[in-house]
Amino acid sequence: METKYLSRHLKVDGGDAKRRGGSMKLEYYLIEGEVTYIEELAGKKVYGIGVVKKDADNIIEKEVVCNFSCCPETTKAVLGKLADNSVLPVELKYILEDMVNM
Repeated sequence: METKYLSRHLKVDGGDAKRRGGSMKLEYYLIEGEVTYIEELAGKKVYGIGVVKKDADNIIEKEVVCNFSCCPETTKAVLGKLADNSVLPVELKYILEDMVNM
């Protein structure tokens, strides 16, 4: 079972939002789950990242990366960097890949 915690939300008024005739909202979530796929770690907590892009209250796009880290502090720090840079759902996997491979 997964639990989703809203970490940050932003209102963006430029770029893509302006072309759509308004503003958009970005929401960044900490996803908490349990390890079920490795016997030795069964029941331990694992954390993922979710990004949702909304136009008014309608979800336009969303992306989730499950099992990002076993450390909540590391995942929260990455979430902060993603929100600071207004990373969109479509960019999430590419940005995380770049961050991990540095």
